[in-house]
Amino acid sequence: MAVVVNLFSIFDPSGRGVLVGWMTLGLIVVVLPSSLCLTPYRGLALAQSLLHRLKVELNALLGPGERAHFSTLMLSLFSFVLILNFNGLIPYVFTPTSHLVLPICLAVVLWLSSYRFGWAINTEVSLAHLVPVGTPAALMPFIVLIETVRALIRPLTLSVRLMANMVAGHLLLRLAGGRVDGFISFLPLFISQTALIGLEIAVAGIQAYVFIVLVSLYAKEVFV
Repeated sequence: MAVVVNLFSIFDPSGRGVLVGWMTLGLIVVVLPSSLCLTPYRGLALAQSLLHRLKVELNALLGPGERAHFSTLMLSLFSFVLILNFNGLIPYVFTPTSHLVLPICLAVVLWLSSYRFGWAINTEVSLAHLVPVGTPAALMPFIVLIETVRALIRPLTLSVRLMANMVAGHLLLRLAGGRVDGFISFLPLFISQTALIGLEIAVAGIQAYVFIVLVSLYAKEVFV
């Protein structure tokens, strides 16, 4: 039991890791923009190229018109979630996205605002999404109930997906990092940990991308 408690203590938001995490995030927010502006380098061009590609993809996903401006918000959200995910890879820093509170707050606010806007502007279209084309009249009440429940649980599924992936990666790193007894055990441990850290970096970026794409897809249903 003590081992299990110690294993999951890395996800306890009441520890020192939260304070160190927010201090690190504040330092990144203050130092990074000024350093990029003063000393532009290849990494800045790569980041700008990535954001431009994401914006083009989101604009194509959302469609033309005023809906395309929603992509700017999604790019800001992508940068925020990506920084938090990468920040959690720093030793002794708590990962905010591994706790359900932060992802569900982001998901609920975005879901509620987009659905409220969609129902206010396109009420008939939003109602039509509750009943697929060709649904028999006898099944309409059940289909409406199912579609309503599906729409209501979307913030929860978004949050759990992001949280579960971040928790799984950190647990894997913690489980793989065992006791080192000499060089023979250190070498395979070093190789495995390096590979897992590379995997975690990829997961951090992919999950930030998946989060904004799913939010955009859900918003597109009510914007159309």
